[in-house]
Amino acid sequence: MLESKIRLRRILQTLVPRAEVGDEEIGLDGTTALRLDIASQPTQLRARWIGNGWPQDVREALADLAIGEDDPWPRDLVLVGKRLSSGSIELLEKLNGNWADEAGNAEILAPGVLVSRRGGRPKAAKRAIAWSGSALDVAELLLSRPWLEGFGTSELAHLTGWSAPRVSQLLSTFDRHGWTVKHGPTRGRGSRRELVDPGGLLEAWGKGILDGEDPVVREASRTIADLGEFLRHDLAPALSQNLSWALGGWAASEELAPYLTAVPTLQIYVHEDDLWEPLDEALLGAGLKEVSEGGRVQFKRATSNILERATSAGGLTVVSAPRVYADLLRLGPRGQEAAEHLKEVAIDPLHQRQHSSAPPEQMLNWERKVRERLRERITSSPDLDAGSVYRYGTYSTSYVLDRGRDAGSLPELRRKLRSAVGEETGWPAWLLAEGTEQRARPVDGGIECWFDDTTFEDPAHSDFWRAEPTGRLCLIRGYDEDGRDSPLKPGAGIDLTLPVWRIAESLRHAGRLATAMDADRVSFMVRWEGLQGRTLENYANNRRRLAGHYECVQSSVTSYIEFSAAETEPNLVSLTESLVAPLFEAFDFFEPPPDLYEDEVERMRSRTR
Repeated sequence: MLESKIRLRRILQTLVPRAEVGDEEIGLDGTTALRLDIASQPTQLRARWIGNGWPQDVREALADLAIGEDDPWPRDLVLVGKRLSSGSIELLEKLNGNWADEAGNAEILAPGVLVSRRGGRPKAAKRAIAWSGSALDVAELLLSRPWLEGFGTSELAHLTGWSAPRVSQLLSTFDRHGWTVKHGPTRGRGSRRELVDPGGLLEAWGKGILDGEDPVVREASRTIADLGEFLRHDLAPALSQNLSWALGGWAASEELAPYLTAVPTLQIYVHEDDLWEPLDEALLGAGLKEVSEGGRVQFKRATSNILERATSAGGLTVVSAPRVYADLLRLGPRGQEAAEHLKEVAIDPLHQRQHSSAPPEQMLNWERKVRERLRERITSSPDLDAGSVYRYGTYSTSYVLDRGRDAGSLPELRRKLRSAVGEETGWPAWLLAEGTEQRARPVDGGIECWFDDTTFEDPAHSDFWRAEPTGRLCLIRGYDEDGRDSPLKPGAGIDLTLPVWRIAESLRHAGRLATAMDADRVSFMVRWEGLQGRTLENYANNRRRLAGHYECVQSSVTSYIEFSAAETEPNLVSLTESLVAPLFEAFDFFEPPPDLYEDEVERMRSRTR
């Protein structure tokens, strides 16, 4: 919130340099009321920070402010973002709305203020880009995942295998087209870029794919009543035994963003080294016969990079969402409609996600409701010591699934919850295993579970959680650091690695339940309580070293993030970092080693393989 207020003041001061920006006040609608003194004439503006400034950011702000298509625009209201996209500007122009961004662009017609500037956005290069193999590869990587902290040349070179000079050259070209923008030093380690126009890059890259790649390498067919059943029961097992592959096209789009009622053809990406003899064996195993054209099963050549960017969806391995988008563009008008649907559901959300230290009030209220329910259970317990296990503090992980299917009945919700329990740790999040299910009871339209009398008798095993059929969950737990197996004095410390494990396993639970409930988006919040006076320690992983003294002087830390459900697993490291970093920062600005999140998440993952 503080950062957005500072940005708002800076932008308005830049746009109206003769004005003095005075007092500010946060409204209930999330706007910041600012007083501008222009030539000694005071005027009031309400500014709403909308983050990156993509169309979805604008739509969410309009929904929060209850501004519809037919409503007159409040003339004192200005929507402000980092860099408004062309689609956002077009949307606001239709509403005659006021807007401004950090690139120096603005259209404001308000009482006492008139600003019209369009000079801040980089002009697109006149010459069309040459979509070489390296350009296509780097662009696909940028489009396939979120970049919370931006990206650097060396990082992309490492991830793609292309040389750093070549990647640098490509990024400069992307800058000229307005797809990316550079921040920090001109060169060196501090230089980072942002993807500021993912929609423009996706459109141009899609055309480059269509113009430059062979659509089909081999085709095969047989009598198939249901392609989906054939894929899962016959083809996938045969392919997995012989070669490296991933699903694309119609079938992949149905796993990522369901749109059709039936899949007309199968498109399979096969590693270029496996495209002939290994594929021959797989065809034989699946009962397929190669044909020259018209095959219902089509095989396409894939590089290692294409397959490394694949993700899991519906129990199948599918290529990146941008590549599925390009596949659909080839498949006629219906395929192009499905491509736009995929873009909206699975690609746009990748680049809309932002870390925020101020969760929405609905999320805070949900977590408060569950904490209040725990207090009620403690008060009504016949055990006079009930709740004492939480005296040193607790943390909560809460999430809400969006655009999914309601679980309906509580028995069905319990089945879905059981399927989402992980095996990452010995005491998993939202535990619902054999021998513990009797603790989960139906209460007020949801399921509640309280481990108030386990044999462990310590905070780390005294979970209280609640789940509701709409996809709302909250788990409250004491700290491992305060338990009997910890070498630390209760209430004295927070371990360096344990928060990474606890949040990563909770994120995986959200991803699994989102799949079970066909949800597209996840809103996720973590709240750590009882932190004041604790110091950062290291004991859970003795291979880690912690030098220095880091103490927390505040009582609690809250972090919040929204993300695409389909990207939970492939982006688990960055999601975990976004949620845990605010906790570490509260300990005297502590910044963990760069490899901490990736190494610990991989250690956790290795326990479930």
